Amino acid sequence: MQQTDEADTYSAFLNPAYAQGFSTGTLPLRMTQTLPESVQGWLRTVAPEHARAGGETLRSWVHLKTFDTRKSVGNVHRRMMAYLRQEQVSITVLYWPMGLPWI
Repeated sequence: MQQTDEADTYSAFLNPAYAQGFSTGTLPLRMTQTLPESVQGWLRTVAPEHARAGGETLRSWVHLKTFDTRKSVGNVHRRMMAYLRQEQVSITVLYWPMGLPWI
């Protein structure tokens, strides 16, 4: 599997049984000889020789950042909903005698 001079040193760690020993239902692991096509495509996008070709790197970064933002917004939403489901939620309302400044 490993094609370097250190292959013998790491041979115990480079077999499918070792990877599957750490596999869980939440994080399934498997060992393969090649990367999936989706990963290879992403790596081609961020490879130095393609870094400036048609803004592919920027599009890839924006795509990943969008996923990150969606996850963050989802986490805030879940925390807020859990907070609002509590039995006693205190809400403070302040009276502003001069009216709202933007109205």
